[in-house]
Amino acid sequence: MFGSMDCETNKPGTVLIPTRFVWPYGGRRVLLSGSFTRWQDQKPMSPMDGCPSAFQVIYNLTPGYHQFNTLS
Repeated sequence: MFGSMDCETNKPGTVLIPTRFVWPYGGRRVLLSGSFTRWQDQKPMSPMDGCPSAFQVIYNLTPGYHQFNTLS
């Protein structure tokens, strides 16, 4: 599907799944962090077209179980 170099495992050809995260509760700035970044990086979320109080981001994840949190 989406072959790429997986930054965590450094294995070529790892399948990545585009996953959309949505924060519908408003805010001025919303960030996403999770087990998939080892809780180190915070990815900024963008306001959704037509719904300025909702934010979204698409992150390519490896298959499996992941935990995440949003910061606003």
